Amino acid sequence: MFDDNESRYKKIKTHINEFVIVQFGISVFYVNADSTEYTCDVFTVYLFPRTSGRKDTSLKFQASSLEFLSRYNFDFNKVNSAA
Repeated sequence: MFDDNESRYKKIKTHINEFVIVQFGISVFYVNADSTEYTCDVFTVYLFPRTSGRKDTSLKFQASSLEFLSRYNFDFNKVNSAA
């Protein structure tokens, strides 16, 4: 709470490096020229760590993260098929 920005960044970065990204998504919003409505296109890429030679990546996750993903219909089978 009383850390400066650099100290806080280093602490957070240490913990974040332990996690692996399994899905990357981007949403593109654009306004229709003829009206005040907008449209959104969503693109999703499922990622999965690969093994390389002797190095085998370990996965670490939080139970609350799995609950969140499950609640919002994350397709865990697509993670497996990306391997």
